[in-house]
Amino acid sequence: MIDIITSCFVIYGFLFIEFNMFAMNLCIRNVQLGSFFGQGGNFVDYRRVAVHGGSGGSGCVCFQRERHLPRGPPNGGNGGAGGSVIFVADKNESSLYSIPSKISAQSGTRGKGKDMNGIKGKDMIVRVPVGTILREIAPPSYEFLNGYDADSFISGSKNRKKNSKNVSEVSPDLDLNSQVNSKIPKSALERMHAEIEAERKEALKTASLYNFYPSKVIDPQRTDLQNLPEEYLAYLHELSNQAPLTHDFDTDGQSLSVAHGGFGGYGNPHFASSTNRSPYIALNGLPGQMRFIELELKTIADVGLVGLPNVGKSTFISAVTNAHPEIANYPFTTLNPYIGTITLNNFEKLTIADIPGIVQGAHMNKGLGLSFLRHIERSSILAYVIDLSLPSPWSQLNTLRSELEFYKPGLTKKPSIVIANKADLSLSAKPNYLNWVKFSDIPIIPVSSKNSKNLTKVIHTLANLSKTSKKSSS
Repeated sequence: MIDIITSCFVIYGFLFIEFNMFAMNLCIRNVQLGSFFGQGGNFVDYRRVAVHGGSGGSGCVCFQRERHLPRGPPNGGNGGAGGSVIFVADKNESSLYSIPSKISAQSGTRGKGKDMNGIKGKDMIVRVPVGTILREIAPPSYEFLNGYDADSFISGSKNRKKNSKNVSEVSPDLDLNSQVNSKIPKSALERMHAEIEAERKEALKTASLYNFYPSKVIDPQRTDLQNLPEEYLAYLHELSNQAPLTHDFDTDGQSLSVAHGGFGGYGNPHFASSTNRSPYIALNGLPGQMRFIELELKTIADVGLVGLPNVGKSTFISAVTNAHPEIANYPFTTLNPYIGTITLNNFEKLTIADIPGIVQGAHMNKGLGLSFLRHIERSSILAYVIDLSLPSPWSQLNTLRSELEFYKPGLTKKPSIVIANKADLSLSAKPNYLNWVKFSDIPIIPVSSKNSKNLTKVIHTLANLSKTSKKSSS
């Protein structure tokens, strides 16, 4: 009886160990497959992003109050400036997948009493791949600037130097009488409603720029644009005349401030003067810049591989470079661009870009379309990978050239070669090559990427073309 129980425990333990080992292997396999497919599916080369700089903190209205100082001087602190959104080109980034659709920098904090200034907001650093093109697609709209003329902030700084009798010329759009009298309503009721609406808009405009002490009546002349600081007016003018932004991140480490942080408001000590020793106003912090941009990744490589599906582009790039794309015997194995690097004898590097296959009619969005062709726009050399074992292989080249011209006229005028792959698969490969070289206008090099035959000649030819192209461009 004891022997039976012992044998049962042994069998149970053996099955338990085998089951755990099977489950562990299954988990490892799933993790590896998941990470592999995740890497391919996470490639993104186009994004639309809303960028917002951090808002500035408002200034504080405060006075020094002590036991023996009942009416002390103003001591409200300034608000902290908002953080900026800065884009930086990073060679270690290869996709726009990690870029969110909304990017905001940290806002500055409000000023406090006892002359305590607010803390500046932290800048937001956004890293993008080298080769990213940034374009602004829509101008922003700042609601608090509605009702102001774009040139009123410049006129406000200029009129500050004039006499007080010319104060009415500071900003024509702030003259309520001219606004009301320009279009006089017919009835007295309509005229009253127009005056009330104008006063309401003027109050909203003033409240958007100034921070008032509670339950205090402020002289309207103190809230004119001419009383604003020069740097405050300059920032308002920059917001109202914001120029569209376009930039090309073509160098590693290149940076650009896309959205500047908002200006921090001054505390009430800034408004103290000999005639107004107890100012009850301060400046609100201004919002940061807004940008609505699109990011487009155009990979920078010396050589761009172009070919129909399943002609051996991935096999070639994996044979001559350190890239390892997926290789299988079916079309559209490569779904994302790959970049490989060749180190030459003189320690110079040659980069090669492998893009998904192109089919006839790709310009009409057949197959994977032409969306990935942006990655070879910047390539200085085009390498057409052709299946030499098929009948009439030169027809593949004609198809590729026509599709490239449909995508971007003049793209086929770049220095080019033909990599005639699969030269060892059929008896017709050699006759095809001999017939083709008779009328071809570009060099043709027969290779076998799978067996690594004649690849050295391709590398030397590409290196010479790259060297010639760099000399001509410089």
